[in-house]
Amino acid sequence: MGGDFFGMAARGAGTDKFRAGFFIQFFSVFLVLMAAIYGIAFGMYRWGRKIAAREIERALKDRTLLIMKTLEDEIARICHIQFEYLHDPDIFYYVNAVEIMSRFSQFNAILNIKKRMDELCSGVKYIKNAAVYIPHMNRVISAAGGVDPIDGEWERIVSARADMSLAGLIYLDGGVYIRAAYPFMPVNPGARPRYVLVFELSLDSIRTSLGNVTLYPRGGSALISGSSDFAIVAGDGPPSAGGGFFVTEILSDYLNMSLQSYVPEELVYRGLKSYHTLFLVFSLIIIAVVLVFLFCSHEMVNKPMARMLELNYRSRLLAQQAELRQLQSQINPHFLYNSFFTLYCMAKEEDYEQMMDFLSYLSDYYRYITPNTQEDVPLKDEESHARRYAQIQSLRFKRRVNVEFGELPEACARIRVPRLILQPLLENAFSHGLKDVPSGGFVKTEFLPENGVLLIRVADNGGGSRPRELEDIQRKLKEADAGGTDNGDAPDETDFSGLLTIHKKLRLKFGAPYGLTIGARDSGGMIRELCLPVEGGHVPHSGS
Repeated sequence: MGGDFFGMAARGAGTDKFRAGFFIQFFSVFLVLMAAIYGIAFGMYRWGRKIAAREIERALKDRTLLIMKTLEDEIARICHIQFEYLHDPDIFYYVNAVEIMSRFSQFNAILNIKKRMDELCSGVKYIKNAAVYIPHMNRVISAAGGVDPIDGEWERIVSARADMSLAGLIYLDGGVYIRAAYPFMPVNPGARPRYVLVFELSLDSIRTSLGNVTLYPRGGSALISGSSDFAIVAGDGPPSAGGGFFVTEILSDYLNMSLQSYVPEELVYRGLKSYHTLFLVFSLIIIAVVLVFLFCSHEMVNKPMARMLELNYRSRLLAQQAELRQLQSQINPHFLYNSFFTLYCMAKEEDYEQMMDFLSYLSDYYRYITPNTQEDVPLKDEESHARRYAQIQSLRFKRRVNVEFGELPEACARIRVPRLILQPLLENAFSHGLKDVPSGGFVKTEFLPENGVLLIRVADNGGGSRPRELEDIQRKLKEADAGGTDNGDAPDETDFSGLLTIHKKLRLKFGAPYGLTIGARDSGGMIRELCLPVEGGHVPHSGS
């Protein structure tokens, strides 16, 4: 019967394993499908971000290129205007004929030259100041200052080395200048030109043009010279090496300059914030779908499994109850015969007092083992029945066996246990452990509370079991713990089948680590030990 029971448990475990494997495979396929959908959505989101970034970069580059081209055209136009003004008749006549001109004619010529300089400053966007430098007259005629004597600043501007660019820009004291001398190549080496036309570029006008490159806050642009530390910055300063900006750079060979434009990435992607929010919502929906599917599929798979386990548990419980009822209904004919023989001897010896006690013990004993509908009883009732059995055996074997029966702690009296779990331990001690002991034998029963459990120990000093027989019953107990089948070949006459049934019943009712352990005493004999739970305690038990 034990083999069928544990075989059914093994088949149930196999079914559980199959269902668990099927559930894992099914959920894995669903998870792969969801991951593919999420991967496609994530790829589309990333693709959209890249397209947006590419469009922003292209627009920024086109605008930067346009500003640089406009700046080149304006500087080229200024150089062309400067070349034309070198041959201006008013300037040429004044510089070369000042000795023969009347004071009125000189004053009138100076006014005309200043007027032409003023027209340049007001008519050309990028010219801040225009001046005619006349070295042999020690005079400068400028739009900003009128007629002034030549000072050190103008000397440095005229004598400064020009940039190697085609535009020939001069960077001095934070300003940018363009100059042209007449004649361009003096006839005599080392001779000074007759006059020099100097234009100072308007940095504010250039900075305003650069500001049109980027329209984002915290964006900006910078026009940087390739041959000096000079730079014109519009907006925020150039970004550090930390990144976080879209940066576009356009080089100009004509000006020997580079124009850098930069826009913060977070401002560019701000327009994609709604798509980012939608993607987060989609991610949360995917996670919710996976969790809901996991819960629902788990319920669908495990409800039938739980039902099957419940039926399996019920069948196991009914099987164990049937075995216990079988134990209840079986009356050892040898015990009955020996009891009547003991009564006969007492009557023959006229020991009526012990005979009356013996009859009382027998009456209580048979009344308790009579089958009834109550499967679980208080441990106090089970202890009383075992004590009656021990008293009966004590009267039977009083000449060769001493019986000691301890007291059950009051705190453990109400523990409900299966019926007939103590008598088989005592019966095994008398009929198996002490069967060949002629005298001096003892059977000792103890109730030992320990760390939240109750140990019920039955020990004897008999010959015990042979090592192979003890190993066999210990192996069967371990197989019962592991849910294995009972395929042993030990016959029921070894008095161990009842002990195995008790162990299985306790494991089924209380679970691990409760049940039965059997071992040998160092000084000879055997120890049988039951481990039962006490309210509030569930401590593993190491056994005897």
